[in-house]
Amino acid sequence: MVCNLGCRTPTAMAPIDLTNSNWHIREGQAIWKPGPGSFDIAGELLVGWHPDGSSFVQFAKPPLVIVQARRSPTAWEAEFPGQQRRYAGLGRPPHRLMWPELPAILAGTVASEAWLITTNSSGWTVESTGRQKMVLRGYLAD
Repeated sequence: MVCNLGCRTPTAMAPIDLTNSNWHIREGQAIWKPGPGSFDIAGELLVGWHPDGSSFVQFAKPPLVIVQARRSPTAWEAEFPGQQRRYAGLGRPPHRLMWPELPAILAGTVASEAWLITTNSSGWTVESTGRQKMVLRGYLAD
């Protein structure tokens, strides 16, 4: 008997067309503090979601993209171009990685003990409950 076991490394997800009328897009501003002792990074935030469960997030300080993340119903990826890092996987992203989950976190449709969201009249704050202590504060225009 021969058994061939292996792992599958996710490839880059196919490009998406955010101008497609099925995508719901919101834009705003945010301040990201990646962790304790790090500096705040202010930038523009673009959040999109699709009825099929796909989502897209881009945090940028034009002309530079700081973070870009996507989810499909079966996979996820997060890219940090300035650091030349890319994370990807199948299924649900790890709880410590907020960016692919951000649209669901903001919509209140993801239940996770890893993230605490608070809202007020000027916007929202998403804060990690783990050791990383990452904080993202912002607002999205209607």
